[in-house]
Amino acid sequence: MKKVNFFNYYNRIRDDDNVLFSYKGVVNDTVLMEMCEDIRQKLGIEEVQNRKIFSVFIELVQNQIYYAADQYIADNATKEAVGLIILSESEGVFSFTTGNLIKENDLFELRKKLDYLNSLSYQELRMYKREQRLEASEDDQESGAGIGLIKSILTSGNPLHIDYIKIEDDLYFFTLTSIISGTKK
Repeated sequence: MKKVNFFNYYNRIRDDDNVLFSYKGVVNDTVLMEMCEDIRQKLGIEEVQNRKIFSVFIELVQNQIYYAADQYIADNATKEAVGLIILSESEGVFSFTTGNLIKENDLFELRKKLDYLNSLSYQELRMYKREQRLEASEDDQESGAGIGLIKSILTSGNPLHIDYIKIEDDLYFFTLTSIISGTKK
């Protein structure tokens, strides 16, 4: 078993953009609610910004759950996503980053979707969100990650930033970051 130097890990996180919260492990709805409560207790911020942060946080983590290729098989044989989640803050600007393994075909589908969404203006995003909701209700299906990504961009007022590194033939490590300013409405 490889020995982990936790002091080096601690120093990297401590010195990196004022990390308030860091988690690596199974990501499911129960863990998500626990993380929300932990973050809520740590942040002493105004209600509007609080709502923005939690709205974006939930959407990004749900996206992570949806696309994660690395999965833990629980005792009841259900598969649960595994990923990394970091919340940092600097001068009233919050940054959420999720990281997880993703299959190549999912990555390119998601990248194409994000490139398109990031190219739209605020008004175009609002119209596109309405269209997607109508299509989802007409098909009587869930919309997948699309509406959540749109909500994240609209709520934060900023584009989503993506990055990825190839790990194996069909596998990448994917990060998705949202920046939330305390001064934007």
